[in-house]
Amino acid sequence: MHITSIRYINMSKNWKRNLFIRLLLRAVPYKVVRFPGVSFDKSDHEFDKYLKHDVRPDLKEKNKDRYKGVVGCWIAHSRVLEPIKERKGVTVVLEDDFVCRRNFFNDALKMVNTFDRDFDIIVFDPCGKGPFGMHKVSENIYSPKKYCSPFYLGSQCLFVNNEKIPKILDAKLNAVILDYDAFVFCGGMIDSYLFYTGASAVRNVGSDITPGYDGKDTWADILTCLLPHMLREKSPRFRRYFYSREEKGVILTDQEMAAFEGYYVCNGRPDITIKNISNIDRSMLLASWDKFSEVLHPMSQLDFLTEQAPIDLKFMKSEEGEVSGVLVYNQYLYRKIG
Repeated sequence: MHITSIRYINMSKNWKRNLFIRLLLRAVPYKVVRFPGVSFDKSDHEFDKYLKHDVRPDLKEKNKDRYKGVVGCWIAHSRVLEPIKERKGVTVVLEDDFVCRRNFFNDALKMVNTFDRDFDIIVFDPCGKGPFGMHKVSENIYSPKKYCSPFYLGSQCLFVNNEKIPKILDAKLNAVILDYDAFVFCGGMIDSYLFYTGASAVRNVGSDITPGYDGKDTWADILTCLLPHMLREKSPRFRRYFYSREEKGVILTDQEMAAFEGYYVCNGRPDITIKNISNIDRSMLLASWDKFSEVLHPMSQLDFLTEQAPIDLKFMKSEEGEVSGVLVYNQYLYRKIG
């Protein structure tokens, strides 16, 4: 495969970010195109086609202050792909908080060309809490299944298979709008993978989606991009963006796992029964509620992650040190009663 173009999304008000990414990409041997970000207004009927199935209900309920930004981001990621007519190669889609090392695009393309699986989208170096060892496909390559925010957060660098763009756009038009670019991960409609290189990252320059989250968008960052590659990459300001880690979770003893067993209740919600199913290889719990069961993996002493659906469970202890309840979805508090 080859890169047909690099397209980045940028709000008109963020002219300093536009300048930064233009300077960053000035030497790449690919066509670079800016696409304007979307300021969503539900009264504007030009957006109606993207809202065929509306928005996931909890997005409206829990994140009213973020609603417009999330929908605008969702629409912008569709619009950046709609004009593409090529059906060979890949299109790189960036957000304007993207930053990378000098050889990132060459090395990333080599990884794509040696990847032996069919794919729709490859996400490079997403931030968040991942990657999780249990999702590893091969070295530095992960399959996120149905996981999304906050475990795999953001999509500031996408390699999109041009052949699959019609499928991707159709999948988005026939899905509810999800938070944090989660169309890449959730629902099983799009075949996505995560590649970790440590050579690209997201800059801490604030968010157009989350009001009140203001990073530092400074002239020093822009001036750093004026430096030649070798000097730029040696500067502490540039190097601070990059990191690489893997969340493998933890292994708990049988006694520690047994403490979570029990019966949990929450007003107006299905009761949960939790039992220990640990084996010699891994610590695991089985949570059963509302005719469904999910396998839970410990990510810390009290935090668990479901194996199939994007659900996190945070257990809590009483002053006596006994497990007393669990918070599901960061929203529903269950009490342990037996």
